[in-house]
Amino acid sequence: MTRLLMITNSSSGGGAEKVFNSLVEGFKGEGSLSASHLYLQGESSHKLWKLFAIFKFIWVLIRLRPDVVQSHLLFPNMLNVVLSRVFRYKSQIVCHSSFERFKNTKLEKVIRALYRGAHSIICVSKEMANQAKVFLDKADGIETIYNPHLLATYEELSQQHYEKYFDNYFIVVGRLIKSKQVKSIIEVLRQVDETENLLIVGNGPEYEPLSNYVNRLDLTHRVKFTGLLSNPYPYIKNAKAMILASETEGFPNCLVEAFALGVPVITSNCKTGPAELLGVSYEDTELRRVYKNSFIYPVNDVGALKKSIEDFNSLHTDLEGLKLAVAALNIDNVVKQYIESIKLTLTTKS
Repeated sequence: MTRLLMITNSSSGGGAEKVFNSLVEGFKGEGSLSASHLYLQGESSHKLWKLFAIFKFIWVLIRLRPDVVQSHLLFPNMLNVVLSRVFRYKSQIVCHSSFERFKNTKLEKVIRALYRGAHSIICVSKEMANQAKVFLDKADGIETIYNPHLLATYEELSQQHYEKYFDNYFIVVGRLIKSKQVKSIIEVLRQVDETENLLIVGNGPEYEPLSNYVNRLDLTHRVKFTGLLSNPYPYIKNAKAMILASETEGFPNCLVEAFALGVPVITSNCKTGPAELLGVSYEDTELRRVYKNSFIYPVNDVGALKKSIEDFNSLHTDLEGLKLAVAALNIDNVVKQYIESIKLTLTTKS
């Protein structure tokens, strides 16, 4: 039986952590694997947590002696590759964000050198895999596996009781950071019909600045913040549409969650993910309507975002079409792909 150790920073924070936790659950029923997992940071807020994490990881490696270590996110990925050379296991790194964000950074050369040494590189979108091949100048050992989703669970959780903020509203779900461009959504909302409302679900460093911005615009009656929710699905289920205005993504889970619940999306054509989900080109520079009632527009084109919101009410929801678009991303299908990838990783040369 193959011994698999999975590592990431913590159990909460964003989409990558959600993917990690889903895979932990998905691997439990697999008889060919003995899977364990480790959160390097856990709940620690100590400024030296990364140093402590190295010793924690080494201790677990000595105790479990894994055949394969699968890591998620930048620091765990880099640490994984380094220690694989010392402890002679196979390293599989899972990349959750665009490789373009590494260009012209202080860590660019270090990331390139370490990632090239991974036995297996998983990218969560096809475009990300293409970027990885160019960035790393490496064609082999890189593959695409889309994020796993508990589609039936989303529907079940969406039926639970929730606090109603509006009767009709658009929704934003995710970590509140500048690259998500939530401020631009709020600004556009100010320009459209006053009957349009926005619910923002999530937390992050931009929470307070965004809240203050809403106050300054006197939009507190039209924009509400819920903070981080353990169950956002009733809010997604009852929204008019999910809005994503990001400059960059890996493969945005919120769009899949919306489609799984039959909720349309309005999304930027950022790299990477949305174009593959909505079936358009990443190079498309036009506002497009897809699945009858969803829109994808060029990154940072606030005029196109405004038009999408204004035109949305004239559309009709294709409930089954949206659900069918993400059916293949169910956890069972994705876990099978990971198991095959792990088997292949075991055959690679050190």
